[in-house]
Amino acid sequence: MNITLLMTTRNRLAPVRRLFESLRVQTCQTFTLLLGDQNPQGYLNALLEEYQNVFPIRHIFLSPQGLSRARNALLPYADGDIIALTDDDCYYAPESLEHVVDFFANIPDACALTGNPNDLLPEYAQWGENRFSIFRNAPSWVIFLRATAVRSTGFFDDSLGIGSDGPYQSGEETDYLLRIWKGNIGSIQRRGNVRIFHDMISITDTNAIMKAYGYALGRMKLLRKHEFPLWFKLSNILYPLACLAQEGLIAWPYRRAMFWGRLKGIFQRGI
Repeated sequence: MNITLLMTTRNRLAPVRRLFESLRVQTCQTFTLLLGDQNPQGYLNALLEEYQNVFPIRHIFLSPQGLSRARNALLPYADGDIIALTDDDCYYAPESLEHVVDFFANIPDACALTGNPNDLLPEYAQWGENRFSIFRNAPSWVIFLRATAVRSTGFFDDSLGIGSDGPYQSGEETDYLLRIWKGNIGSIQRRGNVRIFHDMISITDTNAIMKAYGYALGRMKLLRKHEFPLWFKLSNILYPLACLAQEGLIAWPYRRAMFWGRLKGIFQRGI
């Protein structure tokens, strides 16, 4: 089985190099990197030349656009049996892609797999996902989709995600996985042995604070769109305040932006 690693990138040279190096040492090499390049012409040339004979790379130039639109532009070129939503600042443990291929080969009714983000789970962990667990912890970089599920689900909602035209700056991958879950086309399962790593957000970083409000709006739009129960919506609104008890006042600017975004988002009209 072949994997298409679907990745868009902009202004991230060092993280992309780290990802490339993690791909170089994979124990399974039946993959192609489908790279949507939103950088100025030539930005990645030296790196691509260095790795051009290491693993297959399909390099496609895209105009700067939102993440969902960029992924939608790449989807028609994704011809693997499995499609991974690879972030340009994530990287894989050496055996991860081998475990992904084994999973889909041995569980034919599975339409999607979620991995182990930043070693939060023991390697033996495994369970079937439900909509609550998908919402809580299924970022794009741990998601692997059977190609047939992608074909039946279609494109990402381009009103969601970083760089979208509207205020909802997150949630496109969660929305996509929830649509697959609602479609009842197969099981979605978690595996702890599929280990993927990603840079953690610093809650004191100015850029993260600026983004927190838009991310929060996107999260609450998902709760409305997929008709989660009121108690779950309320728990998500209160979560930033609960975090302050552990993090202290240093986290107040970040958690305040998150709280107000979630509070406003729950009352936002329309989808």
